[in-house]
Amino acid sequence: MAPEERIRRHEETIARLGEDMEWLRDTGFWTEAGSNEDLIDEIERAINLYVSLIRELTRPVG
Repeated sequence: MAPEERIRRHEETIARLGEDMEWLRDTGFWTEAGSNEDLIDEIERAINLYVSLIRELTRPVG
């Protein structure tokens, strides 16, 4: 997969994760695995990892 395609897919994933966070904030949804705050924190960590991947893929070589 070309870097541009991978970047696009990562950006789409970040957008979906952001929508998940918004949904968790707006609903009373909860799980036995953790509170909404815990889930949102984990999603934010995942987003940060995807942002880091995008930075590496767009960094000039050399």
